[in-house]
Amino acid sequence: MDHWRVFAPSDKPYVMSWQDSMQMDPNVSIKRMIATMAKNSLQLITPALNSSFWKFMHQAALPRKENGIGRVTDFAEFQLSIFTRDSFRCLQSIIEETPTIHLGWGVDEIYPKLCGARVGIVDVMTQSKWRQESLYDIKAAQRERVETLRKFPLEGPLETLMVERLVETLRKFPSFTMTTTTNTTTAAQECVDGASSDVSSGGSMLKCSQVKAYCSHATHGSLIVSNCPVTCHKAKAGCLLPAATCEDGSTSGVSSGGRALTCSQVRPYCNHATSGSLIRGSCPKTCGACS
Repeated sequence: MDHWRVFAPSDKPYVMSWQDSMQMDPNVSIKRMIATMAKNSLQLITPALNSSFWKFMHQAALPRKENGIGRVTDFAEFQLSIFTRDSFRCLQSIIEETPTIHLGWGVDEIYPKLCGARVGIVDVMTQSKWRQESLYDIKAAQRERVETLRKFPLEGPLETLMVERLVETLRKFPSFTMTTTTNTTTAAQECVDGASSDVSSGGSMLKCSQVKAYCSHATHGSLIVSNCPVTCHKAKAGCLLPAATCEDGSTSGVSSGGRALTCSQVRPYCNHATSGSLIRGSCPKTCGACS
């Protein structure tokens, strides 16, 4: 948490913290989160944690479908979070004034009390732990938590139960998944190769058939795929591969914990905001990117 000591939030009303080991699942909409936050007078909001991707987590952060949209709690992990600016500055002051805080364990427990913050977990949205390996000394983090809670003792154990249900305007802010599915169905057309690959050699433009071996080239691959999706057997955004050329690659192009994931393993993320285009290109058959 040391980077929060020097971070200076602007005059914008919200501050978003996104840990680099986390990813948004396709059901996450930042606009919808902020609308829910304002509607429920929250100082912090975060999606629930996807348990299928990370076994080591606080039970309070797991989604609870019986709560509908979400719930107000007394605890939420600082993984993918949106704070009000004033609330974030309060959290900063705790960190700045406590030299022993570095890894941050325990800070998420004392924050609601010390900053008078209403905390919400959105159960209809989830975040996943994409990087599985540990990036720090867990024993040191546990010792730090004990020290933090000694300096800022809680009146009682965390209940982490639903205090009240969250409400929001679903019609105004439809889910990301619904919007993506609709657009894909109505707008997609069959992919076609361009007149050239847009790659030249000896002063002349090369045809797609001439650069087929370079579809995965580290430097020119993305350009070639964009102009030659059929030749490269990789669907690009907004088009479907002809059925005759639609085959999944050997991997999805996405890895987790140092291991390449297969197309079947990433099927739920074909429309992911960040990795979706890469996954659809590598797994057109699995993702339904074929005519």
